[in-house]
Amino acid sequence: MGGGWVISGYNRYGCLYCGASFSTVVSPAGVEVLVLVPTGAFASAGVWVGDFVVSVYGQPVSNIDELVYAIESVPEGEPVEVVVYRPSTGSYVTAWVTF
Repeated sequence: MGGGWVISGYNRYGCLYCGASFSTVVSPAGVEVLVLVPTGAFASAGVWVGDFVVSVYGQPVSNIDELVYAIESVPEGEPVEVVVYRPSTGSYVTAWVTF
């Protein structure tokens, strides 16, 4: 665990709401989801607290800067593939997130 970077109020063009807070700790597993807003984009797509985001839109992410960059490159309003590692099940899960 450790520090966190809140992205719940983050928006692009006034309409991008991820509804999540992520760890700033660098991890080979990806970027850990610390908090989810139940109606946010990540939660609505089936991402869980404790999941690690490993790629967004085909771009690998291993830190918060890469995650933000990947999200900013996503076409607005289009479902995008987000791959997460779910330690609770030991599996990788694909979530389709619309930002």
